[in-house]
Amino acid sequence: MVGGSRGRGAGDRAGAGGLDASPARCHLPGLTATTQPGYWRRGGAQLLLAEAFITAAGKPEPLPPGQHAADAAAAGLVLVELLDNPKTLTSTVCCSPQESFNLLAAMALWAELRIDPGELRAEVLVVAARPQPNL
Repeated sequence: MVGGSRGRGAGDRAGAGGLDASPARCHLPGLTATTQPGYWRRGGAQLLLAEAFITAAGKPEPLPPGQHAADAAAAGLVLVELLDNPKTLTSTVCCSPQESFNLLAAMALWAELRIDPGELRAEVLVVAARPQPNL
């Protein structure tokens, strides 16, 4: 971890777990993020944060690095397909009418990305990946 950004020294720690300060702050200053697809599509943020899961029936065959790598690749491909489609992005999972706590927004705030703190209570885009075998 490179220290000294924004007046903090190399020995400064953040968080109760004693984690080093955010690498995003040091390497990507000013990066804007959102968990809201509409806001991202309108150019309101540079980075869209979303969640994906792999359904049990659609698990891809493992890649040499392992099953987690295969699952991540499958989820990424599904998200790219959705982003390339001009239709409105809709979430596979929804918390309403209950209130949600957006962990992606919380992580973005911890990493000191520029994200609206109001997103802490906003729904997250969740996509279900049903990958093809042999990704």
